[in-house]
Amino acid sequence: MKKFPNFKGVLENIRGSVGSGEKSVKDRFTSWLCSDDQKGVPARLESEIIEALAPNHFKLERTSLHGFPFKPTAVAFDPVQKVLAIGNRHGSVRVLGKPGLDMSFQHDSRSAVIQLDWLANTGQLVTACCDDTIYLWDIKKEEAELVQSLRFNRERITCFYTALKSKWMYIGTDKGNVHIVNLDSFSLSGYTIQWNKAIDMMQTTHPGQVIHLSENPADPSKLLIGFETGTLCLWDLSNKKGEQRYSNMKKFYSVSWHWEGRQFVCSCSDGSLITWPLRPQAGKPTSIIFPHKKKGENSAKMSPIDKVEWVVSRDGDSYFIFSGGLPEDITGTQPSITVMQGKNVTVLEMEFCVLDFILITDSVYRSEQSNPECVIVLLSNDLVAIDLKSTGLPSYENPYAMDFQESAVTSCEYIVNCPPEIIPALYSLGCRGKAQAGWSMREWPISGGVDKGKDACTSQFELLVTGHADGSVRFWDTSTNCMQALCRVRTQKLFEKNKSGKVEGGPATEDDPYAITGITLSPDCKSLLLAGQSAQVMLFKLLKKDTVGEVACLEIPIIYEVSAERNTEASPNCEFPAKPPLSVASQSASYSGEGFEFEKKKIEYYVPIKVRAGQLKKPAGYQPDLICLTPWVNQEPPAPISCLHLNAVFGLLAYGNGSGLVVIDYIQQKCLLNMGTADLYGSNDPYQRMPCSPRHLPDSDSEDCIVKVDLRNFSQVQNNSGTPKDEKEKTVEGKKEAASVKTDENGTSSPAASKGTSSPAAAKENLTGAAGAGAKLKNTKPKTLQKGATGSSADESTLSKSRSSSVGSLDQVVQGEGVTSLHFASSFPTRGEFDISPCLFIGTSLGSILIIVIQIPENDKRDSEGVIVSPSCSIFRLKAPVLEICLLDSSLYLSQRVPPLQGVKATSRAGSSNSGGGGSGSGSPVPLPPQGDQQVLAVATERGVAVYALPSQRLTGNNTLAEGVTVVRSGIVSWSGSKQSPLILLFTSSGTIKGLSLPSLRVMIEVNLVAANSPRITRTIQFSMGGSGVYFTNPNQIQKFSVNSEVIRVLKEAKGKLFQENLELPEEPKQGFLKGLFGGGPKILDREELFGESSGKASTSLAKVIPGQAKMQDLQGSSIGATSEVGKAKEKLVERGQKLSEIEDRTELMSNEAKIFAENSNHLMLHFKNKKWYQL
Repeated sequence: MKKFPNFKGVLENIRGSVGSGEKSVKDRFTSWLCSDDQKGVPARLESEIIEALAPNHFKLERTSLHGFPFKPTAVAFDPVQKVLAIGNRHGSVRVLGKPGLDMSFQHDSRSAVIQLDWLANTGQLVTACCDDTIYLWDIKKEEAELVQSLRFNRERITCFYTALKSKWMYIGTDKGNVHIVNLDSFSLSGYTIQWNKAIDMMQTTHPGQVIHLSENPADPSKLLIGFETGTLCLWDLSNKKGEQRYSNMKKFYSVSWHWEGRQFVCSCSDGSLITWPLRPQAGKPTSIIFPHKKKGENSAKMSPIDKVEWVVSRDGDSYFIFSGGLPEDITGTQPSITVMQGKNVTVLEMEFCVLDFILITDSVYRSEQSNPECVIVLLSNDLVAIDLKSTGLPSYENPYAMDFQESAVTSCEYIVNCPPEIIPALYSLGCRGKAQAGWSMREWPISGGVDKGKDACTSQFELLVTGHADGSVRFWDTSTNCMQALCRVRTQKLFEKNKSGKVEGGPATEDDPYAITGITLSPDCKSLLLAGQSAQVMLFKLLKKDTVGEVACLEIPIIYEVSAERNTEASPNCEFPAKPPLSVASQSASYSGEGFEFEKKKIEYYVPIKVRAGQLKKPAGYQPDLICLTPWVNQEPPAPISCLHLNAVFGLLAYGNGSGLVVIDYIQQKCLLNMGTADLYGSNDPYQRMPCSPRHLPDSDSEDCIVKVDLRNFSQVQNNSGTPKDEKEKTVEGKKEAASVKTDENGTSSPAASKGTSSPAAAKENLTGAAGAGAKLKNTKPKTLQKGATGSSADESTLSKSRSSSVGSLDQVVQGEGVTSLHFASSFPTRGEFDISPCLFIGTSLGSILIIVIQIPENDKRDSEGVIVSPSCSIFRLKAPVLEICLLDSSLYLSQRVPPLQGVKATSRAGSSNSGGGGSGSGSPVPLPPQGDQQVLAVATERGVAVYALPSQRLTGNNTLAEGVTVVRSGIVSWSGSKQSPLILLFTSSGTIKGLSLPSLRVMIEVNLVAANSPRITRTIQFSMGGSGVYFTNPNQIQKFSVNSEVIRVLKEAKGKLFQENLELPEEPKQGFLKGLFGGGPKILDREELFGESSGKASTSLAKVIPGQAKMQDLQGSSIGATSEVGKAKEKLVERGQKLSEIEDRTELMSNEAKIFAENSNHLMLHFKNKKWYQL
């Protein structure tokens, strides 16, 4: 019984039944049987499609961020919660916990972060930015909340310091003053330390800005203030005066206290460490040492020591850990971290500049001895942790994916729901190449946060492939919140290099000739296709074992000239480089054969990169199988590869650039097609391709006047009387071959194809190519250029138009056309015919879509017989460059996936062409051909999306963007793996993501992704299955996002928290009896008494408090609570008034009753007053 999926289908079936009343019973039965076998395919395909997507399924949200913060400036570590915060130059802060737990937030001002500090074990982070504002953030929830901020108006913030378990913060400014802020209210205290009171009375100059603030670990009432010029002051907070002053001869950068508080060490600009006692004798330090200066080298210049940490272990050993201080040379100074334990000095060289480091000990208090455990080093492009407890000071293996910056990312590919066996296989391959020795065996020190016990994976395997400027390709597992590196493929090893590392010889080449510009993976992820900066295309296959062998190489030029000014002075000959016919394999850079005659002196081929010859060792993994090089022609580089596509079922790959197209049979390693874009049209070219203006060209007898026209299509040219006879004969032959092409399209077998050649079109191309190579044109001018009707255009029934030189419309005159999109699929190449066969859809920069028919031998003859390609003469014309092409069958399966086409049955005529494609659901013949459209062709262009029905090539819908907005990236994906829910996602030039359902093109979502688009985002943004996507926000970080509300919900449920509620701050070190008796232990400071209301009020113009979102919510909640309390009080007051009124009424009633009783009593008394007893 036939099923009707919707009401519209029922109505159409009723109309069809009424209109077929004149049919016989046999015809009705046959029609019913055929429709049941064809699963009820209607006349209009869109009426049978039920779309399952709705706008409530969509929501845009950034899910996770991976990579190292770009241009970091500050770092802070919470020793109790064990979380790390990194701020950068653009106002962004990244908080890291255990692998898989992280958080990012952005300051609205986007000013550089100059300092970070945790309020230990509170979940609050204090940040200071270049906009002279102090911010307080709360990270206890899933997203960071700004509690409040304090903006300084008259002074600039240079540094700040917060003591442990204190709510008061010291802030140093550029004017040398120190202000104190209450962190609870973010208000300034009246207690201020002025610079003129902190310096010596004998000092006559300004000490400069404050660069250091710290309390004495043994006496919190003593604050050490460091100034820019090298002066330090020990300020007595209780007595409000400077107790001691220290003067360094050199500029210092940092200070570190001894745990007893009796001395401190300064790191200076001359590479020295100066140790000062608390009360120096005669104003001199205890010691001055140069850790890296050798004896006798007094003149050697040392680099500054940027930071120093002084810690004493519980065994009594002193550790000095500092950065810098090495001797300087011509090349600069090697970044390093030095660990000095007594006389043992260990220098750890770093790969990048050291920005800051944090020493982690086994105690959070600096007022006691503690054992150093590790050092976390913030580099300009990496994060390094050094194990101080293990022998040899090994580094920890970084569990975060932070090494994108090894080489700049130039392209990427994102695959969701890849085969489950691929990621474990790639991980095992990557482990084979890693050195197992050298890493610390202890736990990674940044281990804060709480997991919810759920896997953050969305039950799909996600694979990210990145291409880099050095020619390497890296594979990453992004299935969970913790991104993991898998393995690497180095393509630059396949090419020869000279000793300098540059490309050998020839013209000037790019700085990164091996940079990866394009990546394509087959659906099973076992074939990898790459495009490089030098127009090289490389095919890799995934193998489990090591092999040894040569790498096949094809040098294939892609040439098409339309410029009239090109080499016109060199020779009066009009030369066009010869090109092979459609089925000729291209094995070298020179193409010489029958009918190909040209002067080799005028066409010079040069290959800037050369493939290494001989046997190459190929390790297990992705091994090179084929390399295609695009030579330079006459010292001019080819256009970069703009698109590439791979089909493992067909065994074919194709790539194109701004000049033309190449189709390769990588199984037989042959070039099937190598043509300019204009040549692909044949006689159906709708454009006038003239080398100059379409105005009439004047006659000229001079041999130097050369006019170049497309000689490969003789049907477009009407020769004048001066044309040689042999050229006329070739023109007639070309016309005959064009007629044979038309006959072949109507279903007649081609005699050329039966002989093993490509098609009649190939023979025509052979003739026209030969004529174009050797023809010498003198006194020749172009006449009327005409093109034949396509007969299969989707937009117009005919595209015939006058091609004369007097054409007034300039929109048909083009100078160049490139290939922008490619797609292999089994489809219907001819309009109105149900012959399904393997096809290649070609999208161009002028908005055309061309179809090439592919004839693939049977499986048992695939290695021996050649693949035949031929044009179909079908043209779809759009108004903007084509970005994406995709085919969907009647069950809405994306054609590039492994599942076969459903609802598409092969006819008896198409039986031979389906053997190699694997696209039909059944190979058995059916009694009648199918009726109605069976495929949907979705096309994304720079201006919007168009949808066609095949094989009728009928336009079923389109969606155009607003004026001035263009599509820069598109992706046609499956929604959550459901075959009934295809979706097209568009990323526009305005930074907006637009989602459209297929095939109806209903708008599902349209929301802004980024505030301002950038070339990096345009180059790297990728869409994948389920509405997920990625893009690189900067050279070091990749952002994942999703438009699927269900995926976002699952990720939020699985994500843990960075703050642990059940942790307690360790107890303070106990004070010994003798120290307490003689006053040697830490003293107690009542900061509330010093800095509170008793200190007075600060200037209101100095700083302004700005409540944050969290503070506003608290205030709003408080105001709501206060309002409700007032309402309750008012209600109670009204109720009390009512009760008082009731009491007054009762009192008045009782008074009246009492008066009546008194009157009655008086009357009764008077009545019985004068009567005797016997009268009663």
